[in-house]
Amino acid sequence: MPANRIESTQIAWSPITGCKGKCPYCEARRVAKRFGGHDPGDGTKTTRNPGPAPAVLRERLTISTKHGVQRAAAFPFGFEPTLHAYRLDKPAPGAAPETVFVCPAADMFGAWVPDGWIEAVFGACARHPQHRYVFLTRNPGRYAELRESGKLLEGPDVWYGSAVTSPADRIEPLAGHGSRAFLSADPLRADVGAAIHETGAGIGWVVVGAEAGARRGAVRPKKGWVADVVGACRELGIPLYMKGSVLPFWDGAPVRELPWGAPP
Repeated sequence: MPANRIESTQIAWSPITGCKGKCPYCEARRVAKRFGGHDPGDGTKTTRNPGPAPAVLRERLTISTKHGVQRAAAFPFGFEPTLHAYRLDKPAPGAAPETVFVCPAADMFGAWVPDGWIEAVFGACARHPQHRYVFLTRNPGRYAELRESGKLLEGPDVWYGSAVTSPADRIEPLAGHGSRAFLSADPLRADVGAAIHETGAGIGWVVVGAEAGARRGAVRPKKGWVADVVGACRELGIPLYMKGSVLPFWDGAPVRELPWGAPP
């Protein structure tokens, strides 16, 4: 999963961090490798989790910079899945309605995430219903499992997304979410236009982006791939949001449509 939030959301909220997926383009894993760890209290730095796995943190850990300045440890155990329970109190800093991208540095619907963690996050969302919540996963089948067991968070401002970076990725499990389901072709690594056209009817939104940075092996999208996504969205009447990263691979004006209102 990418570390940065969807550009069209206002707040990035991370009650869960870490992932056991192996996406080669994962920006969050690179950030965790660079800045991960915490101070165990003996003058050293470690990413070791002294407790049981998966890790649950009831209070924030700290880490010291090379200049001796203490700051909050964003990834205290590196990229190991971690529930930051102390973050469950407030999804957003204020009471005003915000669009919140939930867990941008994790895949909270991966098989390694306990149902209890997901329920805790959903419970926090339910306690603050004034916000719009946007979820994204590479494991959309978990949505259906949670819905069948009565655990899925429902609501008019809850959006469930699936990462679709190649034609092999799954779109069908989102069908039950109707107009509050979306696809994230970010980073776009193949031509997914035909897949969106064939199985995307009823989807409420599509986001498209490209991998940033100079990682060896990075896939740069072809302009035809972007055009095919645009064409599929136009034919199906699906709002499309282009992230800034994909604009160099598109010859037209930016398309930044939001299903919940005017672009920022």
